[in-house]
Amino acid sequence: MARGPATMEMPAVLESANLPSEGAHKQEEHTEVENNGDSYCTQDGSGEEQCPIKNTKQEICTDDVDGVFTQNDGVDNLGNLDTIPQEDTSVELNVENSSGAVCSQDGDQEQTKELSSIASLPVNQDLEALPHRTEPATSSLVISDETKVDSDGISPSTEGADQGNDKKGAKEEGTPEEENGRSKHGPKRVTFPCDDDIVSGALEPKDPWRHAQNVTVEDVITSYTQACQKLNCKQIPKLIRQLQDLTDLSGRVDSLDLKGEKLDHKACEALEEIFKRVQFKMVDLEQTNLDEDGASALFDMIEYYESATHLNISFNKHIGTRGWQAAAHMMRKTNCLQYLDARNTPLLDHSAPFVARALRISSSLTVLHLENTSLSGRPLMLLATALKMNIVLRELYLADNRLNSLQDSSQLGNVLKFNSCIQILDLRNNHIMDSGLAYICEGIKEQRQGLVTLVLWNNQLTHAGMVYMSMCLPHTQTLETLNLGHNAIGNEGVRHLKNGLIGNRSVLRLGLACAKLTCEGKGLTLL
Repeated sequence: MARGPATMEMPAVLESANLPSEGAHKQEEHTEVENNGDSYCTQDGSGEEQCPIKNTKQEICTDDVDGVFTQNDGVDNLGNLDTIPQEDTSVELNVENSSGAVCSQDGDQEQTKELSSIASLPVNQDLEALPHRTEPATSSLVISDETKVDSDGISPSTEGADQGNDKKGAKEEGTPEEENGRSKHGPKRVTFPCDDDIVSGALEPKDPWRHAQNVTVEDVITSYTQACQKLNCKQIPKLIRQLQDLTDLSGRVDSLDLKGEKLDHKACEALEEIFKRVQFKMVDLEQTNLDEDGASALFDMIEYYESATHLNISFNKHIGTRGWQAAAHMMRKTNCLQYLDARNTPLLDHSAPFVARALRISSSLTVLHLENTSLSGRPLMLLATALKMNIVLRELYLADNRLNSLQDSSQLGNVLKFNSCIQILDLRNNHIMDSGLAYICEGIKEQRQGLVTLVLWNNQLTHAGMVYMSMCLPHTQTLETLNLGHNAIGNEGVRHLKNGLIGNRSVLRLGLACAKLTCEGKGLTLL
């Protein structure tokens, strides 16, 4: 490819020489950019011959104190060198032509000479003064806004030179120069204090019983009265009478009976003044009309102050999800709670997971009453899954829950199969029936020790179910009490039981009240 005369360098010169705005607008009007990267330019004058301009090269030669820095790059990439200090920079512009570009050679000769002379002049300035391009260099000729002359007659190169001088002056004033985010003063260092200086202090946890030291009955009553006045709630006369009857506050008091009293949230908050000073064996909150807020507050207090070993929250139908969540937290965290009575307090689907999680990791609860708590279905499944891993619970009361003969009975059978710690299982007044009894008997057969008392009172059992019972009785070694009352067993059912009892050496008590027995059947039980 032959290198053309100076007149063929005119398009590149127009881009970098910062001509007056009229020339720049004229060149923008006569420049077209195609998809293949070729540029076409036409000058006024004559001739139809065209030549594509494919590449524009700039050679930058920089003389530095330590050596020579030479870089061949496009005009658009010259801005990347602004961080390299330069003392003398010479910019030479050459245009390489090919056979596809056409420029008229009969045009304005004076303008061509003038542009050629400008292109050949050396430019001595900092590289920071050159106009910066944010777009990468391409093979097509694009005239950007940076090459246009402002309306005030000040070219971008002049403005760049002023900005470069300002930057250079700022660096000379003592501003630390940074390169790639690192200061020239040295690398960053991280130091750590000595082990003795890391912990400056320690805060001991609050003692829950700090108010119970050397406390008197009068102090307890006064604190409770002041709390009621502060919270603007009525005092409970029944509670004050019980406090006045106390004589010794050094140990656990026998009971705190609030049965039948209506406890709203404020009344429950006032009780904290008593719980922080006195501990009880039994706290009776039966039928106290607790709501979610009051129940949550009370259970949190009992858990924090370990106020009771036996707790009765039965017949409170409105404690809700938050109340059961607080109760489950109390069961899980309190080491002293051994007995929980939640009869007639509904434990629904969204509350059962909390109680199940507490039973799985409970460390102290040994007696649990859940009679008439709507356990049938998913709640019982969750509880049964948790009880398989529980090794502390000894007594489980599940009466009046409408437990069915399929899924519910199957879950109970699995509990007996994997849990050998439960000694009393009360299933009275459910719908176990004969098919459900088969699951329970399968679980009992797997036990070598464990269940001591099984109550199946009023579960719609017949003589057919006694076949399963007679098959499991020879395998159990710990069952002592079997209550089958209020089931239509009849004389035939007793005969089946007799065969099983012959091979059993542990059963001591057999309940057959209202089992539709005749004199013959009663005689069989005496043998």
